[in-house]
Amino acid sequence: MKISLKLFCCIILISLIFPTAGPALTGETIKVLMLEKPDSQTPSEPYETVDFLTGEVFINGQFYSGNLEIIKDDKGLYVVKTILLEDYLKAAVASEMCLDWGIEDIKAQTVISRTYAYYQKTVNAGKNFHISSDVLQPRYEDSNKALLIIYALKETRGIVMDFQTPPVKELYPGACKGKTEDLSELKGKYYINLLSYYFPGIAIQNTKELYSQTGSSDN
Repeated sequence: MKISLKLFCCIILISLIFPTAGPALTGETIKVLMLEKPDSQTPSEPYETVDFLTGEVFINGQFYSGNLEIIKDDKGLYVVKTILLEDYLKAAVASEMCLDWGIEDIKAQTVISRTYAYYQKTVNAGKNFHISSDVLQPRYEDSNKALLIIYALKETRGIVMDFQTPPVKELYPGACKGKTEDLSELKGKYYINLLSYYFPGIAIQNTKELYSQTGSSDN
């Protein structure tokens, strides 16, 4: 459906009502297409930018806040939110991990999630958004899990796997969904050993090395 003038004016009005300017983001960022649910439609080409704003906006029955870009196609409006990469990883890791994972499993998943994020930033460089929010399920609210994830992010800061080919998103695909593979022999292994076990021969590198190879560090 076409965007009506009334709806467009409503967006502008709300962005004027909530013009709160937040602090500038300091650090590596990623542009996330905010989806209401995993099966929500994504923008179809061609789409265009309606507005950039820092504050709050109400679109499609949802409030969004932060550093936002509003885009539209012939079906409707979409919100792209620029967030710190580490904040994205907190939610991404939480959405993939199981409750019984140890800290080394979480560290391994953190490296995988960071690798996936950098891959998406690379292949979607120059586009309005790098990645969608379909993996950002609200599982990060568990305080014990949150502390473990923060620790894992700190311990693996900047570490990624080589992504010559599209990387995976999960350490143990389906493990939290009833997968029957016996993972007991991997319990307690150092996260680098876990990654080597599942991805034999793959290179582990720091993002500084990655950028020295690609020649870019743009957000």
